[in-house]
Amino acid sequence: MDENDSTLPSPTRLARWSLLAVLTVLTPGAAHAGDGDRPAAEAHRARGEALLREARFDEARAEFVAAYDAGTDPALFARIGDCHRRLKEWDAAIYFYAGYLAGRPGAPDRAEIERLVAEAQAAKAAEALGPRAAGDEQPPTPLYRRAWPWATAGAVLVAAGGAVTIGLLLGGHPALPSDSLGSIDGR
Repeated sequence: MDENDSTLPSPTRLARWSLLAVLTVLTPGAAHAGDGDRPAAEAHRARGEALLREARFDEARAEFVAAYDAGTDPALFARIGDCHRRLKEWDAAIYFYAGYLAGRPGAPDRAEIERLVAEAQAAKAAEALGPRAAGDEQPPTPLYRRAWPWATAGAVLVAAGGAVTIGLLLGGHPALPSDSLGSIDGR
């Protein structure tokens, strides 16, 4: 994984994958343009499948893209979508699954791909809602573990101590009580 990797694909990466998918799906002659290098496409596909089994999804995706470039088989979109889904790149996964379904309208695994699209959409929505949607809600922090009650108590004690100090400094000596005998000042 590289340092720029995150749960969402970068706009540049998504644009690159989008352009590849759009050009493939919208150009009917492209389906046969790269058929001349079928052995290379099959080799890339086999390496991609092996890397996918080893959970090396970035590398597997690159192999599937290379296989697509060599042979332009729309079925590879499903494998590229699998890599994106496992990397939690939900938008790209949904996009490539849709490209697969558009390129192969009568796909035998259509129901499975549609289920994967629904799962990716649900995961994307759950991430957008944050951890509360995933059930990772944290219990509230108890009052004695929060900083503001302790700061408030400290401020009250400092203010009280300051008031007592000022009162003693400015108040002088207390007046002695007067009685019938008079006051005796023993200072």
